[in-house]
Amino acid sequence: RSLSATSRCTHKRSLLKIVVVRPSGGPCTNAVVSVQDDIGIKRFRSGDDGTVKTIVVGCDISVIVRGKGLQPTFKSVRLDDCKTGRENVVVKMNKRCNFKVYFAYNHAESSDVYGEGAHYQYEAVTDDSKYSTTTGAGLAFTYMDEPFCIYWEPNDADEDTSLKMEFKFSSAADPSLIHITRQGDGSAVVNVPPIIEDDYKFLICFNLWIDYDQTEIEYFTIYDDSGAVTVDNILEEDGNCVWLTDVLPYPTKTYLATVTFSYADSEYVDGNAYILDCNGKHVTVETPDETYHDYDEWGFLCFCPGAENVHGVKVLSASNMYIDS
Repeated sequence: RSLSATSRCTHKRSLLKIVVVRPSGGPCTNAVVSVQDDIGIKRFRSGDDGTVKTIVVGCDISVIVRGKGLQPTFKSVRLDDCKTGRENVVVKMNKRCNFKVYFAYNHAESSDVYGEGAHYQYEAVTDDSKYSTTTGAGLAFTYMDEPFCIYWEPNDADEDTSLKMEFKFSSAADPSLIHITRQGDGSAVVNVPPIIEDDYKFLICFNLWIDYDQTEIEYFTIYDDSGAVTVDNILEEDGNCVWLTDVLPYPTKTYLATVTFSYADSEYVDGNAYILDCNGKHVTVETPDETYHDYDEWGFLCFCPGAENVHGVKVLSASNMYIDS
């Protein structure tokens, strides 16, 4: 039997009760609730208990809720299986988005992928990573003038929180990772990784921005205790990413990796570096909380024998700094 012959909503009215809930879990009062059924659109205000009751006609009902300081929320309600003529719906509101994410693709084949979709997931967590305050996932696009927006409050509930974001692109096998603690001007720039056809030992990429403009790396250098190390034979570069196709010459030595930034003098650079190994494990490090001066080097990464992180790689969280060259 078809639904049209058995569903009550095809020939009778239904009572729809909408309960609007704030992000904290309490009732959302005085929210504007728009309900569209087969007759048209009706608008209501939620009461002190956050509820709205209305008679609707049809089986496919659309509900849009707007509340002060909250993100407008859409919910589709299907009444095909409602046999009693009474349906309860809960609409959980989220805080209005306040953090914009842009995408940048500065590789040779950018014209082939510009505008393609990117699957993303993000998590805003406390520094001790005990619980998540905000999570989300969806589809974003790589247009610089069309950022997508999320909610992130670094000091939510008197807790120092960080933002972790992971992006997977249809144009690249490797993800782009952000892990930051500073909100800055309320935006981030995500670098789309290049297509890497050969195997690598380590991939190092940079998501860097001043205001909402991408900052590019200029020089990538590896030092040992005697000075700069020549690694041209195992180093590849493309855009804001570099990768090592083999291990460093003396694995028992300690090496320091540094970069300089293009077009940045007396500027505050936001963002992070992330390091992926050949097994997909990763570590991240945020830029220093200080002003960058022209030709300074950012000492961000140690290749340390016996380090607990990824295959002897250790981010320099304790001594993360700009080095006056």
